[in-house]
Amino acid sequence: DYTLTTFLNSEIYLANMKAASPWIKDISMHYAFPTTFKVQVTEYQVFGYYVTEEDHYPILENGEVVESQVASDQLASTYLIVRFSDRDLVRQFVKQMGKVSASIKEEIETVDLTPSKVTKDLVTLTMKDGTKVLVPISQIKRKLPYYHQIRKLVEDGSVIDMEAGIYSYNSETMATLAQEKKSMKTEEGEESEESSTESEQSVAPLEGQETLPTE
Repeated sequence: DYTLTTFLNSEIYLANMKAASPWIKDISMHYAFPTTFKVQVTEYQVFGYYVTEEDHYPILENGEVVESQVASDQLASTYLIVRFSDRDLVRQFVKQMGKVSASIKEEIETVDLTPSKVTKDLVTLTMKDGTKVLVPISQIKRKLPYYHQIRKLVEDGSVIDMEAGIYSYNSETMATLAQEKKSMKTEEGEESEESSTESEQSVAPLEGQETLPTE
């Protein structure tokens, strides 16, 4: 009997349907006399897109990346672009961002993985106004909520560095630091040490801003 078989095996059917699609957040089945079963599905919302060249792959609110591409004409007018593919880091990023206010999330345009020698999960958030924020994924929920407070204190085009404490650079200083870093890689001995010292001295904590302790 179809009705009895479906009713008795409904949990198996539901589990199979959920396993077949990464989009399904919740699924339930309801029986309606005499032989009707209604399936109700709730899907995960799209958090952003993993973008590689012209391809867009949805990142869901649970941090999972859907392996099916989305056509460009189906994309929203604005969306968050993530440009690193490490699935564990993507999940951690989405989880951490879940603790950040929507007003800050809406200002982020792109996310790039930019690890340093000591911080492998360091990302650069490029905001819609051109401001850049460097922050470890593991410390986003702790440090990024300070963003609006800090943004009021810095000039346009600044870089807010939250890797260790909170610092601010203007675009000119960043260009200088990048050049010094490049030079340091090719120099040795005393010259390299002097360049490193100069680089450190060009960075100062934000005026009037409490520096967060490192964890």
